Amino acid sequence: MNYQIISSGSKGNAVLLGGRVLVDCGVSWKKLTPIVPDIKLVLLTHCHGDHFNESTVRRLAQERPTVRFGCCLWMLPYLAQAKVSSRNIDLYKPKQMFRYSADLKVMPYELVHDVQNCGYLITFKGERTFYATDTWIIPDNVEADLYLIEGNHHEAEIAERIREKRERGEFSYEVRAARTHMSVERAELYFRLNAPPGAKYVLMHQHQD
Repeated sequence: MNYQIISSGSKGNAVLLGGRVLVDCGVSWKKLTPIVPDIKLVLLTHCHGDHFNESTVRRLAQERPTVRFGCCLWMLPYLAQAKVSSRNIDLYKPKQMFRYSADLKVMPYELVHDVQNCGYLITFKGERTFYATDTWIIPDNVEADLYLIEGNHHEAEIAERIREKRERGEFSYEVRAARTHMSVERAELYFRLNAPPGAKYVLMHQHQD
């Protein structure tokens, strides 16, 4: 499946899959503008601002009234706050497939973060893409052709940054990152254990100091 990474990381997240499915909407309207006419479905993962930009979601719902918004139960209050009509929302349950057509199917998987969060297995024209970021670990074994999974940091490097900042008496954001975001080592191990032959992966949401 073709993919376009609009942004990935703590400054904002948005990825366009198959030229029509937007996963995460945590960027400004300006960044989203070039692909707005192409978006048919928006998949939302969790409430953090770098994944859910309320003003961008509100404007997208206003300017593209036919766009669908897919999410699990925990995102409903945030969509209501963004003035998205309930008629445009598709409510998912983890590990249950939602079929839009013979060409497009979506299945959410719960992830482990500091708020409720999910990743998505998106099947489009027979190709499977698994998107999972903002998680310490992926609890389920998911087979896909393309993995867009978090590789936030190298474990040894982030441990060293934490040690150095503590020695200087500085605040270390890395402590939270290490507890709530998947390392490169974990991401690569997950891929080796679960990916079928010929699958590819892209490391997402990389740490920025």
